[in-house]
Amino acid sequence: MIAKRSKGQGFQTVVCKPNCGFGCGPHVVPQGDGREYLGSTNRVVREAMNVSWPEDLRYLSKYSMQQLDEDIAHHQIERWLCGNRPITFDGFPLIGWPPLSGLYVMTGTFRDGYHASPLLAAHVANELEGKQGIIDPIVKPTRQPIVTRTLEGFYRDRAKKIYDTLELEYGIGPDVLWCAFGGDIGVQHITAPRIQSDA
Repeated sequence: MIAKRSKGQGFQTVVCKPNCGFGCGPHVVPQGDGREYLGSTNRVVREAMNVSWPEDLRYLSKYSMQQLDEDIAHHQIERWLCGNRPITFDGFPLIGWPPLSGLYVMTGTFRDGYHASPLLAAHVANELEGKQGIIDPIVKPTRQPIVTRTLEGFYRDRAKKIYDTLELEYGIGPDVLWCAFGGDIGVQHITAPRIQSDA
C-alpha cells in the first residue's frame, strides 16, 4: 500500500525484515513527500488476480507496525496495490526455448525477478542472439521439477525446532504439534501456564 505519514520520523532508506511469514517480510520504500510504500503480502493462487482480501490488509498493517514502526498505525492509506508474481511448483524459474518454435520463456522468478533482472536480461539477450547463455540450463522450460527439499525433512526440522523451543523430551499429540506449527502464537498457547496436578 501507499500511505502518507502523519506521525513520527519517516524512513530515509529502504528497510526490509526478511524473516516473517513465508519469507515475505514487511518492507518499506520511501516515496518522498511523506509517503511510504509498505509491502508485501503472499498468496499463491492458480490464476492472476486483480483483487485482494481484508486479511492481507490486516497482515500487512499488523507486521508493518510490529516490525517496522509503531507510528505506521497513524498513516493515511492512499492506495492499495495489487499485483501478481509468477511462481513455479518447485520455486525455480523457467527460462529458455520451449519446443514451440519462435517462443522464448522467462517466467517463474517470483520474488527474485526484480533483483535478478540485470542477470536475466543479459542471459535472455545472449540467447535471443544465438549466443551462449550465462544461466545454468537446469532451469530450461522443459525441465523436470528441481528437488531441493523433501516434506519429511521440512516437517522434521519444524518439529525439532518446536520441541527445542518447548524444551520437551516427550511426544505431544499431533493436533497440539500442528497448533505449534502455526507460528509464535501457537507456541505461546502451548507454553501458557499448565495446570498442576496434586496426584
